[in-house]
Amino acid sequence: MSTPRLREMTEADITALITLGRRIWNLHYPGIITQQQIDHIVPIIYNTTRIRDELARGVRYLLAEIEKDIVGYIAWEAIADTPSAYFIHKLYVDPTRHRMGIASSLLSAALQRIPHATHVELLTHRQNVKGLAFYEKQGFEIIAAPETPIGDYFFPDYRLRKMLHYGTRAAV
Repeated sequence: MSTPRLREMTEADITALITLGRRIWNLHYPGIITQQQIDHIVPIIYNTTRIRDELARGVRYLLAEIEKDIVGYIAWEAIADTPSAYFIHKLYVDPTRHRMGIASSLLSAALQRIPHATHVELLTHRQNVKGLAFYEKQGFEIIAAPETPIGDYFFPDYRLRKMLHYGTRAAV
């Protein structure tokens, strides 16, 4: 098993990120949401224009690579009205690479890049049992249960928060 190399995403990585994102959604989300919903949402969140716009507004992407293949990624940005808080938009790992510590490494590395943050938040589908278990293991707690609009659908999500403490980043 190779250790993943973590690096910042560049615009040259967008096509590979889109390909991986589509693969992950089609492997992970059936049984959580319908294939019709997946087919509707994936082009909305995984397209070149949207990702370029995210990068331009300050969303940071960190990639995990094994032997030059992108196998996972995390994307985050500061919450506009709370500069010491950050929102994680995406944290995904190729399902064939689960349970290898890649998601934990990505999350830890992202948190290292925001040392002044007081907390991070994210959304996950309420039926995403594997994702929810991972986040809870990482110290996230459910703070709300919104219905999140994506395209033509509303999704039953959990909003999770992880409190961060200065000087304890190594404990994440």
